[in-house]
Amino acid sequence: MARKSQRRRCLNLKWIKEYMDIRNDKHKKKWDSVIGIVGPEGVGKSNLGLHQLEYWMELKNGKCDPDDVKHMSMKGKDFVDDLSEADKMDCVVFDEAGELDNRRALSNFNVMLSQAYKVIRADNIYTILILPDIFDLEFRFIKRMKALFFVYQRGRVAVWLKDSLVKMAELNAYRKVKNVRLVPPDFYDTFPIYKGVMEESYAKRKAEKTKEARKELKHALNSKEEIGVRAQKMMNMAYNLKQRKFKIKEIAEIMDVTPRRIAQILKESREKKKV
Repeated sequence: MARKSQRRRCLNLKWIKEYMDIRNDKHKKKWDSVIGIVGPEGVGKSNLGLHQLEYWMELKNGKCDPDDVKHMSMKGKDFVDDLSEADKMDCVVFDEAGELDNRRALSNFNVMLSQAYKVIRADNIYTILILPDIFDLEFRFIKRMKALFFVYQRGRVAVWLKDSLVKMAELNAYRKVKNVRLVPPDFYDTFPIYKGVMEESYAKRKAEKTKEARKELKHALNSKEEIGVRAQKMMNMAYNLKQRKFKIKEIAEIMDVTPRRIAQILKESREKKKV
């Protein structure tokens, strides 16, 4: 695999699959892996997670089935449940989906990860954490990770392996403004939009997530409370949906209002949080 002195760009998961081949061989010798996929909203982090999940299941079982999307968890509870039920050498994915939107949630998640790591090690599990920012994790846990995949724009990813990742964590430990680029990536790769065997089943899971959001909204708006309280609930709902990676048009559809109204609500929410 190309190291720092030999960094090259290539297309469509070539180096990523080579890396996963190496990790799979390690897992057969009772190793484990935790890797992170991070990046800004809308660059395709979940697409890369699906690509890796499919390829790992092909390495493990000879094929990937649509039902393997069950390993793509969008809530912390589902992630823990999947870990507890996973077979040896399975791949499990936590797709953050906006759930870690405050310090308390982050703190609870880090505690959960520390406990889950015992299961990950015992069962040689390939674990993927999809997050907005690698520095949401505790530094001691970052140092346990095997690789970081930073999706810096749609379909393009920079990758740091274990030694580079540890160095990155150490250099950022006491910095107020953290920066993954303090250490050069070990390699780059690209990936397409996911169109594999789990595409349809993943779309259904996302639709269920939208349905749950609609139910939450209906419950909030049907309660017999004053208009001011309802307005606050609408603001909270719009903010939470935005944090869970819904686009403004999608939020508007869920809440049955115009995109312009959603933009206004989100602006009011940001201004309130500044006060």
